[in-house]
Amino acid sequence: MHDLDWGFSPAALLDAALALIEHGDEDSWAAACRAALDAVQAPPALARLGLPPLDAAALALALTLEAGHPAGETLCGERGLGLPVLAQLLSPDAAAYPSALAALADGVLLRRRLLLAGAGQDWARLRLSPQLLQQLAAGPGQAHDLNRLLQRLAAPAAPLPRGDFPQGGGWQLTGAAGSGRKSALLAAAGTTPVYLLNSERFYQFDAPEELLADLLTFVDLNHGWLVWPDEDKLARQTSLLPLLEAWLAGHPGRALVRLAETPEQAPSALAVNCALGLPSEQEAAQLWRAMLPPDGIAAADLAALARQFPLLPGDMRRVASAALADKATPDAAALVA
Repeated sequence: MHDLDWGFSPAALLDAALALIEHGDEDSWAAACRAALDAVQAPPALARLGLPPLDAAALALALTLEAGHPAGETLCGERGLGLPVLAQLLSPDAAAYPSALAALADGVLLRRRLLLAGAGQDWARLRLSPQLLQQLAAGPGQAHDLNRLLQRLAAPAAPLPRGDFPQGGGWQLTGAAGSGRKSALLAAAGTTPVYLLNSERFYQFDAPEELLADLLTFVDLNHGWLVWPDEDKLARQTSLLPLLEAWLAGHPGRALVRLAETPEQAPSALAVNCALGLPSEQEAAQLWRAMLPPDGIAAADLAALARQFPLLPGDMRRVASAALADKATPDAAALVA
């Protein structure tokens, strides 16, 4: 795993905990905890999750224990890492322990499945979620796909905006086949990664609610948008919608987009519908320019082509591909033919 910059040293915090266990040095432990909590800065990927300081420090400790710090075995014992251990480490004042334990038990780490709890209650063993470990261990530019459940959509060479789409929240992008929904979506997303759910594979797994929580965390860690495919009628997924709505409410920069030919009875998570029809003449001329060699056809000819033949982007691409197959630099007459 690559080095993580938390703004403090989790190892130093564990060393202070070990001193507390061995020597009863409560003052040093309290000072170390206060300094750590005041200085917590999660790595960029985790910072996108907006973790509260208590949760960020707990995750830092869990990561340090996962890395095999020598104090880990002493701190956790045979029972392993559990919520009581984390609460004790993060509440040097005994009076604060119950509230720390309650905050962790009902906090973002377990709710978002960043930490997974094993069997049992108070001493349930905690472990870091696989997708979190994968993401933190990945080098620059790497992205794991969570068992081929998500496909990152590749942006076309020159995606063109087609409308003023929302930059977050839930919405539907509808239009006929060939209307350029994916290209328009990718243009709206800009540099934001866009992930398409493989819904057929998604429902082959048990516990879809837990799996969806993992997917949403993956999208968060990559600062992305999630696309729900047309064939999955999201309005019927009553157990999943609350998770998606809570995710959207808590992460204003994220988007959940359903691509479809027609809008469905929209749940509140998808209340906005953005419809794509035929491109305007100006948009069509820009699309022709993007599909053809840059110096082949004059702008006036492309504008005339857009006026004479109102086509969907998918049909335009087929025409352009056929013309390019006949001639490397087709002229306007070749496109008209």
